[in-house]
Amino acid sequence: MAGKSVQPRFTSAAQGYEGKALNLNAILIKDPPATFVITVEVDNMVDAGIRLGSKVLVNRARASKAKSGDIVLAVVEQEFVLSYLQKRGKTVRLLSGNKAMDYLPIELTEGMELIIWGVVEYGINKYS
Repeated sequence: MAGKSVQPRFTSAAQGYEGKALNLNAILIKDPPATFVITVEVDNMVDAGIRLGSKVLVNRARASKAKSGDIVLAVVEQEFVLSYLQKRGKTVRLLSGNKAMDYLPIELTEGMELIIWGVVEYGINKYS
């Protein structure tokens, strides 16, 4: 081996994909008529990776199947809320995903109106 050099080879991550257009709709959206994008205007979900200015993809078709632990876009008392859904028995709460701030949970009580608009499937952040 003395006197011989070995050159490192790096292959392109795009090798084999030359000429194929990137289509994020095909990758991220499974139900186009029921999916929409919103821009997040609050910082209550930063621990979930959803920051102020993030774009989230919300699937309305999953609204009726939302389960505890899902991040949902909901309407509570005529205001939009982006939160974790928590269901325990008959108790329904919407929880913040920002431990650094003192966002109080929203506990649904008798007479309060809750509409789950959809379940968040993806979050998109800009880094530069």
